[in-house]
Amino acid sequence: MGYYEGFLLFLDYWITPWIGILLVMFYVNKARDWRLVENGPRVVWRALLAYVIGLLLSVPFMNLNAATSGLIPYVGPIANTLGGADISYFVSFIAASIIYLVLMGGNKGHQ
Repeated sequence: MGYYEGFLLFLDYWITPWIGILLVMFYVNKARDWRLVENGPRVVWRALLAYVIGLLLSVPFMNLNAATSGLIPYVGPIANTLGGADISYFVSFIAASIIYLVLMGGNKGHQ
């Protein structure tokens, strides 16, 4: 695996919690109005908080050594316990989605 492929795999760590939050916004919040893009809030603080927490919770499950071909020599303690299996994508997706749902607290239709 080359440097570019390793870089793209590294980007996956950042994208998966974001996708989870976007899916919650789309399917639960019903944020489907195109005007929200232009006239919506500049920062959705609940989503940003859920994103950061979801990403941080996934760090122990990461195996950056395998994903980046040794470019970043980090293997999280849980990934190490799992024999190098990297399940951080699933952890960050699920954690960010659930945290955002909890932070919404019944404010359906609002962000």
